[in-house]
Amino acid sequence: MSFVLNFMSKHSSDIIDEIILSVTKNEEILNKRDFQKLCNEIYAIHKTIKPIPNIAFIERYHEMVSDARITPSARVEKIFRKRGIRNQS
Repeated sequence: MSFVLNFMSKHSSDIIDEIILSVTKNEEILNKRDFQKLCNEIYAIHKTIKPIPNIAFIERYHEMVSDARITPSARVEKIFRKRGIRNQS
């Protein structure tokens, strides 16, 4: 298990899994703004006060892909990416 997830409670890892599965299933989530709206809705349902760091989503997503729980998606990886990749200009 990753460094970030070790410090988080079991409840937080369940929330992370729920958000990741929601993003992979919902094709309407296309950008960071849509992702943040989804996160805020799920945080409100679970009464989570402190937001979960983006790195936790990235690490858990890669774990779920390597465990074959979900299939890799360029759309999802783009949403979770912390910053855009520079082009060679």
